[in-house]
Amino acid sequence: YRAWKGETRRAQWELTSIPDQLSEKVRELAELAAVKAHRDRNQLRGFSAKIRPALIADLTADPSLTWETIADRTVADQRVHVLADSLRHRLGSEGLLVGEYRGLVLLLGRDKDGVYMEARHGVDGHSFIVRGVAQRGGIGAYASLEAQLATIETQAHRIGVQRDILTKRLESLRAEAPSWAHAAVAAESLARYEELCAAVATAGIVDRQAFRFD
Repeated sequence: YRAWKGETRRAQWELTSIPDQLSEKVRELAELAAVKAHRDRNQLRGFSAKIRPALIADLTADPSLTWETIADRTVADQRVHVLADSLRHRLGSEGLLVGEYRGLVLLLGRDKDGVYMEARHGVDGHSFIVRGVAQRGGIGAYASLEAQLATIETQAHRIGVQRDILTKRLESLRAEAPSWAHAAVAAESLARYEELCAAVATAGIVDRQAFRFD
């Protein structure tokens, strides 16, 4: 009975938690679909990135007024490194806007693992994180970003599989839950126990135990 009761409680917990997990998977899939469409609309014939100049006097100024368009990937990688290295002590988790690439906004941020470059789709859209841009000289920053952009379909497939598994599990849980197989025998035994206790009680005090099977 205790094993059955434990399984029932676990099933009830899943019934309340899986819908939230499904909602999150649906949200992630919608974000990936949006960023994939954005990526496909912003194909490049050659490399081109907009980025802040290496020296920044005023971090509050509109960076788009001073953006430079760089057509050399190596130069752009080096610029990311210079900015990340020079601003490392002025960066936070909120991120500093430093440029644009294929329509994605580029930010530099810093957390416990160091300085990173973030490519974000929109204000609160899906993000791609490139780590180590200050430590390794920025080499490969844009190539790493391109590699992540190329995996959108793989990410979407993985999340779609997770969504389908959760959906099937929820459908299974919502089906009629099986009753305890030994319920009838337990009820009969409990009734007999009560009868025996009542019979013995006529001769004195009985240490009667309370049992419930619900």
